Amino acid sequence: MASDLITCIGSAVDDLQFLVDSGVANLNSGIKLLMFKLRNIRTFLFSAKILSNDDPTLGSLLLAIEDFVCDIGKRFHTACLFLCGEATSEQFHTDFLEPDSEAGFGEDFTTWDEQISEFYVVILEDIQRQSFRLTADSVSSIMVSVLQNLEAFHSLEWEVNGEILGEPMKALEEQMKLLRNLASFVSRAVDSDACKDLCAHVEVISINAAFLLFRCDPEECDESICCEMLLSISVLIQRIMPVDPQVYKTYTEVLNSSKSGRRSLAPADRDVGEEEIYARQFLESLMSNVLEMPQLCAHAVSMLDQFQELYDGLGSLRTILSHQPNKFDLETKDHIFDLVCDAAVLIFTSHQTHVITDHELQHLLNAISRLIAAELREESATPESMFNIVPTTAPLSFVDFLLEKLEELTSCEAETNSRGYPQIIKDELVFLRSFIGDIAELRHEKEELQTLWDHTMELVYKVEHLIDYLVVCDLSDSFVASFDSIMKLFGSIKMEVEIWKSEITLQRLTMTHCPVPPQRTLSLDNDVVGFLDEAESITNRLTRGSKKLQIVAIVGMPGQGKTTLATKIYNNDSVACHFAVRARATVSQIFEKKRILLEILNQIDPNKCAGITSDNDLVQIVWRSLRGMRYLIFLDDIWEAEALSSLKEAFPDDHMASRIMLTSRHHDISTNAEPHMLRPFNEDESMDLLQRKLFGGSGWPIELVDLGIEITEICKGLPLTIVIVAGVLASTETKGWRTILGGLRSGTISSTEQCWNTLELSYKHLPEHLRPCLLYFAMFPEDEDVSVRKLISLWAAEGFIRKDETKRIEDVAENYLKDLIGRSLLMVAQQKSMRGAKTCRVHDLLHEFCLQKAKDEHFFSSLGENEFLEFQAPHNLRRLCINSDPKHLIRFSNFFPHARSLRFSYYLHRVPQNLSFLIHICKLLRVLDLGHVNLSPVFPSEIGDLVQLAFLAIQGHMREIPSLIGNLSNLETFILNRITGEKAISFPESFWNLRKLRHLYVTSPGGTFPMENLGSSSNLCGLGWLSGLAIPFRGNRMEGLMKKFPNVRKLKCILWDIDEKVGDYIKVAVPEFLSRLESLGMSLFYGIEEPQGIRFEFSLPANLKKLTLLRFHLSSESLLTIANLSNLEVLKLKAVSFENDTWKMQEEKFPKLRFLQLSSWKLHWWSASEDHFDCLERLVLTSCGFLKEMPSCLEEISTLEVIQVARCSATVVELVGRIKEVQEEHGNSELKIITS
Repeated sequence: MASDLITCIGSAVDDLQFLVDSGVANLNSGIKLLMFKLRNIRTFLFSAKILSNDDPTLGSLLLAIEDFVCDIGKRFHTACLFLCGEATSEQFHTDFLEPDSEAGFGEDFTTWDEQISEFYVVILEDIQRQSFRLTADSVSSIMVSVLQNLEAFHSLEWEVNGEILGEPMKALEEQMKLLRNLASFVSRAVDSDACKDLCAHVEVISINAAFLLFRCDPEECDESICCEMLLSISVLIQRIMPVDPQVYKTYTEVLNSSKSGRRSLAPADRDVGEEEIYARQFLESLMSNVLEMPQLCAHAVSMLDQFQELYDGLGSLRTILSHQPNKFDLETKDHIFDLVCDAAVLIFTSHQTHVITDHELQHLLNAISRLIAAELREESATPESMFNIVPTTAPLSFVDFLLEKLEELTSCEAETNSRGYPQIIKDELVFLRSFIGDIAELRHEKEELQTLWDHTMELVYKVEHLIDYLVVCDLSDSFVASFDSIMKLFGSIKMEVEIWKSEITLQRLTMTHCPVPPQRTLSLDNDVVGFLDEAESITNRLTRGSKKLQIVAIVGMPGQGKTTLATKIYNNDSVACHFAVRARATVSQIFEKKRILLEILNQIDPNKCAGITSDNDLVQIVWRSLRGMRYLIFLDDIWEAEALSSLKEAFPDDHMASRIMLTSRHHDISTNAEPHMLRPFNEDESMDLLQRKLFGGSGWPIELVDLGIEITEICKGLPLTIVIVAGVLASTETKGWRTILGGLRSGTISSTEQCWNTLELSYKHLPEHLRPCLLYFAMFPEDEDVSVRKLISLWAAEGFIRKDETKRIEDVAENYLKDLIGRSLLMVAQQKSMRGAKTCRVHDLLHEFCLQKAKDEHFFSSLGENEFLEFQAPHNLRRLCINSDPKHLIRFSNFFPHARSLRFSYYLHRVPQNLSFLIHICKLLRVLDLGHVNLSPVFPSEIGDLVQLAFLAIQGHMREIPSLIGNLSNLETFILNRITGEKAISFPESFWNLRKLRHLYVTSPGGTFPMENLGSSSNLCGLGWLSGLAIPFRGNRMEGLMKKFPNVRKLKCILWDIDEKVGDYIKVAVPEFLSRLESLGMSLFYGIEEPQGIRFEFSLPANLKKLTLLRFHLSSESLLTIANLSNLEVLKLKAVSFENDTWKMQEEKFPKLRFLQLSSWKLHWWSASEDHFDCLERLVLTSCGFLKEMPSCLEEISTLEVIQVARCSATVVELVGRIKEVQEEHGNSELKIITS
């Protein structure tokens, strides 16, 4: 009966999974738990085979389980038949698939829990007495079933304590895999008697693990049960690990026996292919264990390099078994298997003794090296298979980047021991670059050319790998062998190239780049066309109707304009005036409750955001902050009803007519409100939007109207499609528009598919150098506003920006950004005060497209919350982005020792386990972004070994930077986000060695440079952006320090150590020799208490365009000095004070000032007798709580576009309202007033 019942349960689980995959059943918590419990029952049935079939209690239990399983299995199977067209609708009911259906099933499970637990106790007692034994197949089935449920465990939704159990359960899963892989590896080579102890051990462990999982119940896991579970998990892990002498003896004996046992078998009796698979799986488990060795071994610190060598050696064996098994004869394969056994014994010894002698480790490493040297002497030192898959994005740009790198190495050969290798390789690569350019387009038409192209690009990436190791490591025999191998490949490919040139006259193809769209002024993407009726309807639902809290859901397909329309409504004056409080947040596909609520709270009351530790506390704080208020919460891009339900806990319903407005793709996101289904654009709206994107306000040329109608018909009323098509057409002459339209025409497909096709077309028409820049947005979380400053630094570090002798690299990158914006592929989320984009983003559908394209082109790999268990990365993985908590990242690091970029986009409040060893592995990194990871007070010293690093971002409570940072001779961008700190962090003397540094950002209270040897230290001539420079004011040493940064363009500095009054005033002198300085920000850091009575006088470079002052006391003289800056366009005065709390403008003139921000609680009177702002466009007033008068000249400024008011008094709002009234009387109806 048990065997049939096991089969029946397996069929029921398979049918249920089919229903989930088909979309009939939602994979909710109930369905997940049902599948988990069914698998647990199946595991019990495997274990129960040890019991007597004559037990009446067991027989009764099995009959009850059989009735239940047959019943639900029949229902599941009928549903599957219906989907396949083999059952009628009368036979098909989905009630049992509803979210609460598991509750009914749960009653059946509960009645069996006690009985099954009692049987498990009996089974374990029988095993301990060695009265019975299961067959090897039954034990294997239990192990497989346990591993399946350990994996499923992490997807269960727990009432409480689920997170506490998650990490220990994952550790147990890893140890169970190790045990399974060990048993599989040795079982084919050891007879049953020699393997008896291991089989008994596996049996005991498997059934204990099965019993443990059976007791897991997400609905009943209070603190006492959780503690009991944690103890059981810990005990079980200890029993698996070879810390017990008997377990260690069992493991090592079967490993040693397998070496001779394997050879004693006749070749015909061996399945070598199967042995290779088991050996590879066992190697992967061993490699994970190697990562833990530094924590276990007493010699860990001094032996990190040996661990790295062991890790690399095991990785080489794994690669050979994975990709080159047919190359070796049986004797060599047995030698490889022996090395796997020796490595396992060595690793298990580390668990037993916590010590590994250098002699033991070196003996194994030498044996691995001899094998590789003997078999791969004619190959590159790096496994050939590593380059079978290479990135296909922008190949020509990559070759150009490589040539630039070789040129740099060639120019500094005297400083390196490179023996002329860079120049030799460069000469060969120049030849290939010409050929690659010749066949870039022809290769798509001829299969033979495509094959040659593929081989050529594989060689190019091998060259990169070779020269990277030349930079990272000294010359070695393996390097010389690799160089010789690559030169042979160069010769082989050059011969093929010559054959092609002699047979076919290849005309040099001129690279057809689409002309850059006109560089129009960037603006926020808030110009909404159409949907006037929709906007009115939604506005009415927000501002009228019931006093109860209501949800207004705007629902539509991707790219339909939901967010744009909702944002327009949210910012509408009538809506803004109706609600006392407004806040908005983007939810996105990955639901992060804490981040969303903090974002909302920061808009309601920023002062309450600090120090919140738990989600529950945050919910209560937001709830109390909104209580008694009429509020509007805008939640953009919600994917799950559960997310909305979870967030609603923070929003009180006080019958104040509050509203929650949301956007979603899913109409069933809220069961409490009728969704507003967004319609497609009609023809007029489509034509209007297309015309604005193509011709601005000039209207449609009459000869193109019919063509415009054809375009809009193809776009099917989807705004995003229209915008993307416009971006493609704008970069093409009108005579080529019909050709482009031909690529868009397709049969009857959905609007979303049409939009995807449009994105594909736009990508195809994108110049090659812009493609990696666009795909890079997929490395950021969906819906994130990306800092342009950081983005440009990343692009530069990745090598995406072409060098231009006439322009700075930042200016070239800015043009790339403008080009992408001009093609309607990027949206400006926030503008800079000096014009241009401050942050930007891509549409969520474009984000999906970039993710898929990046995967197709092997551009980068991304790891989300649910992807760790299924992560399959190429051996030549170049970029990895972590978009979730990397609890288990270290277990996968054997996949990316050759990575060039590692970015964490997930906020971590602790250091990931073994991060230092991970960094030690990834020696070739050019980009390391730990800006979202709290490194605590420790700066990982291993970072000092990453000599290729061009971009480094870190976060933490660092008190000092180690001198090893001076080794990073290629570092261009350094971002240090200090979470806390009462004083500036000190940079070491070696910091002056970073001669390539271009961008340095340190958060407050900043960082200080060493001042002792300024005369003899190097100038940082390339440093253009410097933010967070802390300058001790005592001694007035600014000028001497500024000489070290002669080309700085953007400077933010923190002046400190000024708590002693120096005379009646302090002079702040920024040297005139900073001729390139355009943007200057200065803030005062007083420490505990602000000193009173200090006046400041300024001496500032005349070329300044932007000036920001924070916490200064401004006199009339200092204000006049500022006004005399003839090129000043942006002025921000934050938390400043004025003489007698008054700013009376007299002689101050600001002839070019466009942007003025004023923040001062102490300012009462602001007056002017005449017009002082000829060109003012934007005025921002924040925290002006006591301001009673504003200059009347503001009513006369015709250029004024926006006045923004935040955290100001009602009096200020009235004054601004009066300015708007007068402006409108003078004809300026476009003036916008924004209050918050």
